Amino acid sequence: MHLFHRFKNWILAKVPGVQEYKQGRNVLLSFSDDVGNALRDTYLDYFDNEAMCFARAAKITLRNMKVAHTEFDGSSFLYGKLEEAVPKSLIELASMILDGPNVARGDGEEFRQAALSTTQLLQYKSSMK
Repeated sequence: MHLFHRFKNWILAKVPGVQEYKQGRNVLLSFSDDVGNALRDTYLDYFDNEAMCFARAAKITLRNMKVAHTEFDGSSFLYGKLEEAVPKSLIELASMILDGPNVARGDGEEFRQAALSTTQLLQYKSSMK
């Protein structure tokens, strides 16, 4: 980290007209305010928070799916209840995709059954790999 600060300070001292723009933990170096703002806007456009959250949720869910070892006999899971055959995180993710992230949504039976059926298929397909 110290090496980065020394390098940044060297650039600022040696290159005339270069200015430093801090954006949180990031530092942008540019020749004018207009370029700095353009760089910042481009950076923010490419940094999609929703996509990052979805990627983290998918990573957690996939990890839970790999841990859950379920047996499938060709027609249904051998467990008595479908909820026990798939990870809870997978059911919740499917429910949020189908019904939205509404915490107070209750248990709408049509969405719940759709989420359970979808998760059963996803769990089965992921266990085939």
